[in-house]
Order: sequence, then C-alpha cells, then structure tokens
Amino acid sequence: MLRTAYRLMARVSPKLAHVARESYFTLNGWRFDDLKRYMNQNQVHHGAASLALSHSFSSALQPQAEVEKRIAFVSCLLPMDTGIATCSLYSWMGFEGPVDIFAPAIDMDWYFAQERMLRGRGNGPRLFDVGAFMTLDQVMQYDRIVIAIGNSNHHDYIFPLLRKLSSFGGTERIVLYIHDPCLLNIVAKGTESSPKELLDLMTSIYKRKIEVNPLDQDLHLKMASADMLGIRFFNNIGIDKFLVNSETAREMVLRDLGEAPAMVEKIFHPVFLPQGADTLDDDPPDDDALVVGAFGIIDFNKRIDHIADAMRSIASRGIKARLLLAGFHVRNFVETYPEVFEGVDYELFDSPTDRQLVACMKKCHVAIQLRKHALGESSGIVPQLMLQNKTVLVSDIGAFAEYGEAVVKVAPDEPAEETANKLIAAAATPIKPEILDRYCNERSPAAFQKRFMSIYRRQTPGVSDAVSRIL
Repeated sequence: MLRTAYRLMARVSPKLAHVARESYFTLNGWRFDDLKRYMNQNQVHHGAASLALSHSFSSALQPQAEVEKRIAFVSCLLPMDTGIATCSLYSWMGFEGPVDIFAPAIDMDWYFAQERMLRGRGNGPRLFDVGAFMTLDQVMQYDRIVIAIGNSNHHDYIFPLLRKLSSFGGTERIVLYIHDPCLLNIVAKGTESSPKELLDLMTSIYKRKIEVNPLDQDLHLKMASADMLGIRFFNNIGIDKFLVNSETAREMVLRDLGEAPAMVEKIFHPVFLPQGADTLDDDPPDDDALVVGAFGIIDFNKRIDHIADAMRSIASRGIKARLLLAGFHVRNFVETYPEVFEGVDYELFDSPTDRQLVACMKKCHVAIQLRKHALGESSGIVPQLMLQNKTVLVSDIGAFAEYGEAVVKVAPDEPAEETANKLIAAAATPIKPEILDRYCNERSPAAFQKRFMSIYRRQTPGVSDAVSRIL
C-alpha cells in the first residue's frame, strides 16, 4: 500500500515522493542503522588499507627479474560483491608475465589469500593496494595502466586515482577496460553529481541537449538511448584507449565517442569456474520437477516478470516445474514484489558465494538470462553455465546475440508461452556439449591473457623481448 502511494506521488512530484520516502526511512531508524554500518565498515577498511599500504611498499622493494616494461592492472577484487571482482582475479591466475595488479584493500584476509592465488609458483602477478599506486608508479614506471570498470558504485575508488594521474599527466598511459559501456551511474557517483548536475555535465561534454526530466527514474536509460553513455567523460580527461568485451560494446563506445580520436579494442569475458567448483557434482532435484535457473541480481530489466509468466505457462500444462533464483539480494526482490511470483513454485538462494552459485547452477536442468534493454554489458553467468554443459536461454539483443549457436535465443517480443516451449525443449534436447566446449575453450583465462598481451604488443612499438616471450 505504502509503495503504491509513493508511486502515485512520484507521478505528481518526483521530488516530493523522494523526500517522503527518505523521511520514512529516517523516522523508522533505518538511517541510523546505515550510519552504524558505514562507521563499522570504515573502521575495518581504514585498518586494512593501512596494513595493505605497508605491505605494498615492502613488496615493491623486493628484487625482481628485470623487465623493460610493466603493465598495471587496476580492478576491485573480492570481497566486493560484483562479478568484475571475480572476473579480474581469475583472468590473471596462472599468468607469468610483467603485470602488477592494484586493488582497494577492504579485508586483509581476502587480500593476502588473493595475493597468494595470483602469485602461484612465485612468478604470477603481484598484488598491491591501489592507494600506493602513485608511489609505486614512480618506481616501476608502468608502460600501461589498465583500469577495469563497470557501472556500479564498487568502482568509485578509481576517481581519486584518475585525479592523481591527471595531476602528473599520466592519463595517456591509461587503457579503460569497460565491462558495462553505460557508465552514467559511476560518473554521477565519482563526480558527486545530482541527477540535474549529471545531465548538465553530460550536456556540456557532448555539446547537445536532450529533452528529459532530471528527476525521471529512467534518466540514465533515456540518456543512454540518446548515445550519452558517459564514456566521453573519461575521454574528456585524456583517456583515449579502451577495451571492451563484445562487438556490440565496441560499436556503442565508438558511437559515444563520435569523432574524438580514440582506440577501441575488443577482447572477451574469460570463461572460468571458481576454485573448488570442480569438486562439486551435479545435484539433480529430489523430485521430478523441471528446474529452471535464473542467476545474478534479478529485476524487471532482466525480465523476471516474463520468466515468471513462462513458469506459470509450464505449470498450466500439468508439468511440475520450479524456478531457482540465486544471486545478490534476490530475497529482498521477492519479498518486495510477491505478486510477480504468484502461482510459481520457486526456490531462492540469497547472495551466494561464487562456489555456492556454481552449486546452484548444477541443480538446474536449463537456465534463462534475459534483458529488456541491452547496454553492451557482458555476462559472467552465461559462460559459467556453458562450462557446466547447461543450455541457456538469452535475449536476442546486444552482446547476448553474439553467443551464436551456444545459446537459445529469446526474441524481445516473444510471448511467455513460446519461451515456456523453448525451456521445455532445451531441457529435453540440450545444446551439444562439443559446441559449448568449443566456445569455452576459445575463451579460457589463458586465451584471455594471450589476447590481452597481443593487443598490448600491437599498441606498443618496441615492446621488450621479455614481454614477447611470455606468449
């Protein structure tokens, strides 16, 4: 009832609805709990950062094999609850070459564990705290600074680094590795811009206006639809080299940049399973239900309402079916929108670890990952499912369309009944394992590393023999 009232109020006055909602949270003590959590996290973070900085400076002074040119790879790592953290870790495990990794230190146990995983036999990438970057850059003189970035708030730590690099004229060495081409949220977060300030900033950078209300809840989507993705913000501060995971993303970045001189290279999202996942066995359900898996954060952009309709369609045919939901904050979504799941038999696993997520994947017969709007984002979920020989239904839009014959496509306007037909057919006749194996083998972490270094060598005249030999 209260949620309905807020929605009605928002239609009349979005600003008034926002004030009312925030006042409700404050009066009920939620903001006090948020403040306590923020203070506790900051105390832990500052302690971890201090120790990580000391460790980083000490490690950097250890004798190393002479390499003419080194690469700095900057990314968040675990325990940040974003797929990019996991992706960056497994992308570089097993690599022996001139790459140092910089990440914000949040929890020292996680930090040291990942350092050992990366170092492997002692020749793998070194891990440093991102707060030590400028000092270590003076020591190492990094030839390239590759910054992995997505659109979530997890990546706001890069803005202090960008300000430092800009002060010393270091942005010409930066390669922005973009996992999500729409970067409006992180630009707003990093610049501390209100919706109106963000719109004004983008209008200034792109030198054109769009007719949109700054208080519109779909502001970012409407700006993205007008080819304002926020990428030109980074080009505007001197970054002219970009990496993306798909041809769709590459086209979006080029379109966003317009005539600005820039280099945009395509790599790919590596396919991997977390450590220990290979010990997990398939876990078929105790009953004879058809289990359909939907993984990751669920929301309406990921067409959870369409998926629920398809599940109801399957059930209406007398087929026992269950929807398995596993991902960050899925319980909160289900409790907030119970009407979406009426008549659907479902099981949920809230905020699983990487290994727990794989265990959930092994329970399903077929999986489904949909999008209403495609903004060139890559998926870590779909390749992980392929690696376990699971047939996946995906939306036939954006980068998802590039999976080719390794997936089953769902058209944007497809009725739920047709999606239900495809789910039943995919469970009965899965995609051939050799097709999935070929896709995964071509995109292994080792293949990612080789492709990454080949791009680097092509961009860097006179690259050293030591770098060349790692291939």
